[in-house]
Amino acid sequence: MPEEVPSNEGIAWLWMGEGSARWVFKVVSDSRFGLRMWPSVEIANNDKAIIDAAAAWFRVNGIRHLRYTRKSKNRTNAAYLVRLYDFRAVKAFLEAVAPYVIGKKGEQVAELLTTIDTVGYSQRWLSDDAAKHRIITAFASQKRLRKLYGNNGGGDK
Repeated sequence: MPEEVPSNEGIAWLWMGEGSARWVFKVVSDSRFGLRMWPSVEIANNDKAIIDAAAAWFRVNGIRHLRYTRKSKNRTNAAYLVRLYDFRAVKAFLEAVAPYVIGKKGEQVAELLTTIDTVGYSQRWLSDDAAKHRIITAFASQKRLRKLYGNNGGGDK
C-alpha cells in the first residue's frame, strides 16, 4: 500500500492543531558568547499513522527531521513526534505552511521567519559586534513571542 502524503495545507492544519514552534536557547561554555540558539518545530500525536504521514511529507519535501517516540511515565500512552532543529529545515517548513496558517499561529510563523532572517544561519563568520547584535535581536524576538504566546516562547503545549 503506498504511503499517503498530506498536502501543504494538510500539514499546516495538522501543525496548527498538534504542533509547536519556538526558539531554543542553551547556555554553553564552548560557544563564543556562552549561548547557542536554534529554532525548533514539533508535531506530536498519540496516533502513529498521523506522525507517519507527517514524516512522509517532510521526506517528500526534502526537509531534515527527527522522528521519535516519547513514553509516558506509566507506559500507557506513547507520544509520537516529528521535530525540526535545523535553521534551513525550520525555514523551509514555515515557508511551506505560511499561506495556510491562521490566527495566532500565523503571527507566530511571520515572527519566526523574520527572526530567522535577522539572526541568520550561523554567527561564526560575523564580527563579535555583529554576532552580539543578532543574539540581542533574537532575545528581543523571544520577549515578543513570550508576550504573544506565554512563557514557552511560542509553543502551545
